[in-house]
Amino acid sequence: TPTTKTKAGWRGRGIGLLAAAYARGWVDKENLKQYQSMKYDDDGNLVKKYSLQYLLGQCKDFQDEVTQLEFVCKMQGARAIITPKYHAELAGEGIEYTWGFLKSIYRRFPLAKKKGKANFEALLAKILSRDNITTNLVRKFSRRARAYMETYVALDMNEEKEMKDAPIPHRKIEQLKKVMKSHRAAIDFDKSFVLSFVAKDGFDIKNDLDKKPAAIKAEK
Repeated sequence: TPTTKTKAGWRGRGIGLLAAAYARGWVDKENLKQYQSMKYDDDGNLVKKYSLQYLLGQCKDFQDEVTQLEFVCKMQGARAIITPKYHAELAGEGIEYTWGFLKSIYRRFPLAKKKGKANFEALLAKILSRDNITTNLVRKFSRRARAYMETYVALDMNEEKEMKDAPIPHRKIEQLKKVMKSHRAAIDFDKSFVLSFVAKDGFDIKNDLDKKPAAIKAEK
């Protein structure tokens, strides 16, 4: 009995940049291999006619497109402000500091209090309580994040305008560039600041966090 084979089409599926540009008639079929997400010549200049992100970025529908998160927030009457990727110090007005602070507290509790759903949920409720996340603490974390935002503004001013009277000395800016190019969590790049808000209560938090897994296992 002959069988029928169905070939799936593009309806309802995402397509790549090249396919989207091709559908709009912007792709030279004789030079398909020239197209890149962003293409630059030997001098570092953008080759616009072969840069897919640039080409599609000129389309109004792409310019006005919002992410799914932004769409959902808008439907709920809220607004989502997307911060740059891989820069935890800018996220959510200091939310990464709050998470780093809470994770530091969580790590202090023995494993017995984390085993089992009931114990785990009870521990989370205790850690996430307003007794730990006070308004004063949230404001301090927000101020810390804003300080980093001011640093990025200074970096931008220095790079785009080459201002001699930039708010931060050139040497310091170059140091900051190296530090800020990696993907970090608040507990990694600003651990001392986060831990300064963690109550001691008989725990040596710094040593607990700095210990290697093998060392912790050996002590048990």
